[in-house]
Amino acid sequence: MRFHGTKRLTLVLALSLLGLAGCQNSLSPAEITSTPVATPIVVRQASASPTPAAPHTKTTLNEERIQRVEAMIEAARKGFPGRSGIVFIDLETDLHLEFSATERFESASLVKLIVLSELYRQVQLGERSPDELLTLTASQKVGGSGQLKDAKVGEQYSIKRLAELMIIESDNTATQILTDLLGRDAVQENAKRLDLSATTFERDIFDFEAIDKGRDNVTSAQDIGSFLRQIARQEVTGSEQMHEILEQQKRNDVLNANFPPNIRVAHKTGELNGILNDAAIVYAPKGTFILVVLSDHVQDKDSAKKQWAKMTFDILQLYSEPTPSTTPKTDS
Repeated sequence: MRFHGTKRLTLVLALSLLGLAGCQNSLSPAEITSTPVATPIVVRQASASPTPAAPHTKTTLNEERIQRVEAMIEAARKGFPGRSGIVFIDLETDLHLEFSATERFESASLVKLIVLSELYRQVQLGERSPDELLTLTASQKVGGSGQLKDAKVGEQYSIKRLAELMIIESDNTATQILTDLLGRDAVQENAKRLDLSATTFERDIFDFEAIDKGRDNVTSAQDIGSFLRQIARQEVTGSEQMHEILEQQKRNDVLNANFPPNIRVAHKTGELNGILNDAAIVYAPKGTFILVVLSDHVQDKDSAKKQWAKMTFDILQLYSEPTPSTTPKTDS
């Protein structure tokens, strides 16, 4: 079921009741411990049942929770200093909230997710090995984030190490080395294979002159949400390896800026002038959710970060609350 956030949701629908009724005994919320593990938690799709839902079934409670999430996102967007596109996915129920979700935004470093996916596809096919060594050339050293821009030409790095640096530190030089290895066309073809129809990879990571020539890397919140959903459900090649890398992300100043340290988050940020993106799988105590925020024309980065961080923390609190009893109370 997919809802579009450009209009107010009407969540208590007959289709929803038919599709999710009677599932209160088949669902178990994803629990976390204070010790994170690398393997993704895969939550189940709600099962269908012809039995009508009681007034306070799990179905109704899920819908009420989604309504509250919608209100939180709408409030954050209202005060956000820029244009935004957002997707929220409750992985237990597969309910979606979408706000300008198909609009295209500059992907910035989120394009590195697509590079990572093509890399592990080729590894799975046996075309590449994680231990294969690649040599840094002068043309591959580019500016921006990461440590390899200061490395010596001729240094060698394993494919696995480059993949980690590309995501964990958002290293642009590591990204360029892997792009040269894989080829932009192969990465773009893999985006199509993953059904990411709004996503393009038309320029090297630090080639900003290409933008003036009409070539750019763009994506949508819907595409990134779909990709993370495939990783969370282990439906895409290399899901476990990619998830393990995403959980080691060093930059945590946007969506999960206010999170306590025991909350598992697998995510990637992206930032350029006026652009602030973050996309995360969040393993909350009472349910797992995906949240993707893309934004441009951002006038105040500090304010924007605070808006997204507060919104996500409020959602985390909601997904940390005990589930109310589904049994109606009777007067004694």
